[in-house]
Amino acid sequence: MYKRLTYFFLAFFLGLLLAPMAIATPSEFSWREQDSRRGYVSVIDQADDTTGTPLVFIDNPDANERTLREKIFDERLTKEFTLKYQEKFGRTEAETFYTRSNVFEYLNVQGREYSQEQYYDEQKSFGTYMVRRTVEYHIDSKGRDIAPAVIETKEKLQNVNVGIGKNIKIKAKYSIAANDFGVRIENPIIDYRMTIPSHLSGTIVSVGKGIGHLYYMESYYYCSTGAISLIGRRKLTELASVSITLTPNYWRPEERVREKFGLAGLTWGF
Repeated sequence: MYKRLTYFFLAFFLGLLLAPMAIATPSEFSWREQDSRRGYVSVIDQADDTTGTPLVFIDNPDANERTLREKIFDERLTKEFTLKYQEKFGRTEAETFYTRSNVFEYLNVQGREYSQEQYYDEQKSFGTYMVRRTVEYHIDSKGRDIAPAVIETKEKLQNVNVGIGKNIKIKAKYSIAANDFGVRIENPIIDYRMTIPSHLSGTIVSVGKGIGHLYYMESYYYCSTGAISLIGRRKLTELASVSITLTPNYWRPEERVREKFGLAGLTWGF
């Protein structure tokens, strides 16, 4: 009995192995292909000429949206902070690096000498100013919609604008956050600025002139030390620039002498 069943299963499997393989006809293949890929036909003549729905591309709605940092520190506020930072810690990146190059003492191109603790206090003071000015700036921006009369009165008390002729304007502004008074004379020839802090001895006078799109020359007079700085900038690319600082009467407070001082720097942004 078992032998017969064994022979039967062997014959059955041998028949499956030796039987000719089934070959799908073109019609069967087309049907299977069409069934597996819906929307396709095996014959081009049977294709549907109906025009499909055009694909419409839309712009990314978030592409032009400003980041939180850009909303808080907009272009105007960033420029204001940059000018104030340069007044305290160096007009160029090379000056800033020179100021903090010594671990124990800090000496900037104005001839102001700092101890390490005093330098950190100056940085802390500048950070406090940034917070106060940021709060004031955004309160004024929101206040224009809520209480425009109050903000307008505040701006009139803080700002003085005088026009002399067609091309000359004198702008003066008192900064509550920085507790200083700034004067700027706008004209086609030079850019004149004066910063008068609460202590008048720290007054800074600057004169600048752009030469084309690549060069900018400026000079600074520091009343605290009597030093004069001449700075030339040259733009290389959008991210790179060079600068030269010359101070003919550099003041060395530790030696109580004046000497000539020069500083060159290369700046590369990322």
